[in-house]
Formats: sequence, structure tokens, C-alpha cells
Amino acid sequence: MPIARLGLDKLVGATLLALACGGMSPALAQSASPPAASSFAGTYTGATRHISGHDGHCWLGGPVKLEVHDGRFRFPWNEPQAFDVTISPDGTFYAASPGVLAKSDKHMMLVPTMQGYVSGATLVADYGTRWCHYRLEATRS
Repeated sequence: MPIARLGLDKLVGATLLALACGGMSPALAQSASPPAASSFAGTYTGATRHISGHDGHCWLGGPVKLEVHDGRFRFPWNEPQAFDVTISPDGTFYAASPGVLAKSDKHMMLVPTMQGYVSGATLVADYGTRWCHYRLEATRS
């Protein structure tokens, strides 16, 4: 027998609503506030490495030094283009570099992307296109 015929649809809906609304008190919501963007500030040093793609045409990686100010940094990609990255309060980030479109083997244009996170003093990101993909790992000094 369908739930609506039993009158359970209203009961289930009300129960779900009560759980959703009452599941988090205002005090709990305030205590879980994310870190300020300034908590990510500093100089990060590390390296990038090639992790997948057309090995013969991709840069192999190398040392990296990043300056993070106000939760932002700029990461070069095929100079003079770059990723302009803004770190979210939870430490995650995603950026695209649409000024650097690359033709793919199917005659489509690919936009290089970068996504990653900052946790404590560590910054980790994956970036590139499906042609050449890299991993960045750096530590705040």
C-alpha cells in the first residue's frame, strides 16, 4: 500500500524536518567556524611532479615556492598564464586557467584546472589537463 494512503508521508516528512532543523544547535554551528583566510598565509616550498599524460611532451616537474597572502596565491602554468587561486575557509580550492586553452586529440579545447587543499602547514594540489597532469606538494615554512 502506498505511503500516502497510510498517512505516513506527513509523518515521515515531519520527522525528517524535525531532525534537520533540530540536529544542529546555534551554539554548535558557531563553534564549528572555519579558519580565517589569514591562517593559510605564508611561504610554501615543495615540488611538482608529472603523474600522468603524454610523457614525451610534458614537463617533468621541479621545485616550487608559493606565497599565500589573504588566502590567495598565483601558480604559473605555461608562462605567462597562471592559476589565480583563492583558498576557501575550509582549506579547499579550485581554479581554472581559461586563458590557456589546449587542443585535444578530438579537436576540443581543454581548460587547465587546479584543485587541492591546505591542511595545517601542508598544501597539496592536482593540476593540468588530461594531456599532462601534475601533483604539487608543499609545506609552509
